[in-house]
Amino acid sequence: MILDMKRAGASINEIARRLNRDGIPTKKGGKWYASTVSNILRNSLHGKEAA
Repeated sequence: MILDMKRAGASINEIARRLNRDGIPTKKGGKWYASTVSNILRNSLHGKEAA
């Protein structure tokens, strides 16, 4: 979902806002931040499991 939003042109800040707005929790059940989204994107680009 995060990769799709990024490919569609959303900024990392916008992605975090959308996830929070839609009530989608992080893996640990917390709030989304741009840094969390950035880390997931970075890890996904390197073939690592996204958090």
